[in-house]
Amino acid sequence: MSILLIDAGNTRIKWAISSGASSEINVGFKTSDVFNNLSSEDLSSVPNSAEITHIICSSVISKEKTLELKNICQHLMPSAHWHQITGTSALNQLPTKYKNPEQLGADRRAMLLGAQQLFSGKNILVIGTGTATTIDLLANQEHLGGWILPGITLMAEMLSSNTANLPNIFEKIRSLSKIEPALSTEEGIHHGIFASQAGAISIAEQYAKHNNIQLDLTVLSGGNANLISHHLDNQNILVTEPQLVLKGLLAWYLINNAS
Repeated sequence: MSILLIDAGNTRIKWAISSGASSEINVGFKTSDVFNNLSSEDLSSVPNSAEITHIICSSVISKEKTLELKNICQHLMPSAHWHQITGTSALNQLPTKYKNPEQLGADRRAMLLGAQQLFSGKNILVIGTGTATTIDLLANQEHLGGWILPGITLMAEMLSSNTANLPNIFEKIRSLSKIEPALSTEEGIHHGIFASQAGAISIAEQYAKHNNIQLDLTVLSGGNANLISHHLDNQNILVTEPQLVLKGLLAWYLINNAS
């Protein structure tokens, strides 16, 4: 028996394999960067696909594209059961104060479940660093809400496409991650983007402190986690978990199949 875990994000699809016997996932996951032209070839390299009994998916893409992905999976693995995580998944295990839990992104929900499983009993800031940067507060075994802001790349693209006299810094944004006062317009954009990311996280930490929530650690996931982590002046432990969504999907499976 094997479990296929799928993280369908805004820019790419990641997948991993698990035996379901523990919280470990196969680190040899594959990434598809050609989602707009998704085909069965993108998942044809899944090893031992005939042994897969469950497919667990987090999707933040359109319903049409998600259905297309589901159909491909069911074509390649017809005996596997399809499960799709939503903002309301496993609420008995991890309650939320969100007014409408169904509006919470599936990726955020998966990251929260993953963080809870990996760091049981801890008060955590859970940070996703993808197309959007998301910051969620997990305390006393409950999701207390969070913040959403444009991610690093999206900020760079927005400034480049919506301002006539600012330089296009999109290609350099990942190599110039500083926050001190800049001495040129190009550097000012770079530094401002990273300062905004670090500042938002700092505000979340201050909120926790002012509300008598003792944070135990901050967990970052996503493609920009390492870039942002360099600028955080954390009083609590800082952990990078690149595949937190995938681990959260496995956590959901383990919750629902506990013996």
